[in-house]
Amino acid sequence: MQGLFIPAGLFIGMGIGLVFDAPDVGLFIGMGVGFLLMPVYKLVQLRVQPQVIEWHKSEEGEPVLRENEDHHEENRRQ
Repeated sequence: MQGLFIPAGLFIGMGIGLVFDAPDVGLFIGMGVGFLLMPVYKLVQLRVQPQVIEWHKSEEGEPVLRENEDHHEENRRQ
């Protein structure tokens, strides 16, 4: 997914550049925006981690929904 930012930026920039009769400038702006968005996307992707939720049985035998603490410890180490 991360590798699609540059080609997408090129095509979007070219399209906007064609509107203003300057496709070469649009290509460079689109490529620059694509390069800038790649690390931003990677940082956002690292921050958003899926939560693991498991069913456990309580002492009375009732099912209890609880987050897995081991999963959180692994994410903190990364």
